[in-house]
Amino acid sequence: MIEQTETVIATLTGASSASFSFTATGNATVNIADDESTVIANRVLTITKDTDASEPGTNGAFRISLPSGVLSTEATTVQYSVSGTATAGTDYTALSGTVTIPAGQNSVSVPVTVIDDQLIEQTETVVATLTSATSASFSFTATGNATVNIADNDNLAVNLVLSITKTADAAEPATNGSFSINLPTGFTAAEPITVNYTVSGTATAGTDYAALSGSVIIPAAQSAVSIPLIVNDDNLYESTETVILTLTGGKSASFNFSTSGVSAMATANIADNDKMDQVITFTALPVKILGEGTLTLNATGGASGNPVTYISSNPAVATISGNTVTILGVGNANIIASQAGNATYNSAADVTQVLTVIAALNTAPTLAAIANQQVCVSGTTQTIALTGITAGIEQNQTTTLSVSSDNAAMFAALSVTQGTGGNALLNYKLNPAGGTATITVTVKDNGGTLNGGVDTYSQTFILTAAPLPQVQVVAAPGTSVSKGETIELRASGALRYSWANASGTISGQNSATLTVRPSQTTTYTVTGTNASGCTSSATITISVIEDYNLVANNVLTPNGDGKNDFFVIKNIDMYPNNQVRIFDRAGREVYAKKNYNNEWDGTINGTPLDENTYYYIIELGNGVKAKRGFITIVRKF
Repeated sequence: MIEQTETVIATLTGASSASFSFTATGNATVNIADDESTVIANRVLTITKDTDASEPGTNGAFRISLPSGVLSTEATTVQYSVSGTATAGTDYTALSGTVTIPAGQNSVSVPVTVIDDQLIEQTETVVATLTSATSASFSFTATGNATVNIADNDNLAVNLVLSITKTADAAEPATNGSFSINLPTGFTAAEPITVNYTVSGTATAGTDYAALSGSVIIPAAQSAVSIPLIVNDDNLYESTETVILTLTGGKSASFNFSTSGVSAMATANIADNDKMDQVITFTALPVKILGEGTLTLNATGGASGNPVTYISSNPAVATISGNTVTILGVGNANIIASQAGNATYNSAADVTQVLTVIAALNTAPTLAAIANQQVCVSGTTQTIALTGITAGIEQNQTTTLSVSSDNAAMFAALSVTQGTGGNALLNYKLNPAGGTATITVTVKDNGGTLNGGVDTYSQTFILTAAPLPQVQVVAAPGTSVSKGETIELRASGALRYSWANASGTISGQNSATLTVRPSQTTTYTVTGTNASGCTSSATITISVIEDYNLVANNVLTPNGDGKNDFFVIKNIDMYPNNQVRIFDRAGREVYAKKNYNNEWDGTINGTPLDENTYYYIIELGNGVKAKRGFITIVRKF
């Protein structure tokens, strides 16, 4: 027992003996010293957890104790501090921070009384830490702490469910709506809950209402959070529209929250306060010419059924009655179309079109169509007649003509010559290569283009110029031949050929090859035609040499088979002053003829000569040496 030094006091109160009485006064004190209080270990206090707590009604407790078996004769007052994750007054009845161990007791219990808070939270702690302890006579060492856990009975799956409700509809122009996201009735959470949601519905975010973020936080210790639906006054007629929020889940630091069925979605309506718009369709007005009379306006209005009305900004140019415009002068007038509204429709926005009235316009000049041309290249200037040239309907204007081509390289010259009576000539000279060109002839009058008048008119046509064939002629074997020699003249460079009549022509006058046997120097001309029908000619001169180139056959077989039946002297016909004489081996003349023409058949006076060898002399006159030779008659064949 921890105690102070104690005393025993004896006080005399009287004395007697058998025979005497005594005076007995005074007292004396004997001290009894304590041996427990001097041991420091006996004055150390400790704290322990007796039991944990749990909602809804299971209380916990701490125990503050002297050392085992140690008591004190004095009440010991203990000071302690309280901490932990639990909240005093919410999760448990607040502790005073002071407790007394009664005299004669080893310990004292400090109860932790649970408060059932309907707050979704984790298991929380109450931590009691000893800070000091004293009694009337002694001081104590008070250190250490103990923890009592308070288990929650609210973080059940059935309570971890979020729901959403519409708390207010919205209406234009400025009545906002709202949604409320809630925990189950009566429950809150110890941690902030981040709730996610999707947004749908017929209303348009940013146009009909301020866009929603898709997430919101339920603050700690609150059972719900409001999401405002802020309406935008869009001045657009529309039916009541909807904003639908659908919860997708929630999460706090310690818990995941689910959603449940129809309670996960809520719909707020946005009522419209606008009339329907109506639109006037009023197309652009044509430019009018002064003197054309009236113009009928044809704007169409919206669905209100009210008529479209018109006004003119410039009555000097045009006035309006109903939808008929009367044109009065040159200039511009704004024609303004309007349509009134009614209980359902707004008035239509005015639509303005500009009416322009101009003075009479210059009309376009004229030029008759020009047919496409297909020609052959020619070295001369060619012409095409132009007709139908006028200044238009105006009678007092003049015209000028010009010509251009998209293929200038095709022409050596290109011009136009103004004529009279609406006529003119287009003049051109082609370069040899020919080709195809688009030619444009333009007529211009002097009426001008004021207010959109037209003072030019053009006609185009295509001129196709085919090049001439490049005809060439060669002679085989050459251009110098012996008199009586037959040669071929060969033309090229064209598709078809025609040879002019000339002496010595044998055959081929309508082909590329002409066979000739000239008796004197002769020039031959061929005309070639190409696929385009264009023609050109070429000539060649054959020089004839009078070299008396006579060739006689030396065998005569007059049996009527057409071979060597006659004595043939090649080219003898070129020398008509000839004389042929034939002699037998005895020197007798058996045949003689002037102007011989290859007709001797080996007879004498119609009687066949014997087989033998005969001698001939060919005399050509003019001092030309006679030609001599032998011929053998053979009759066995």
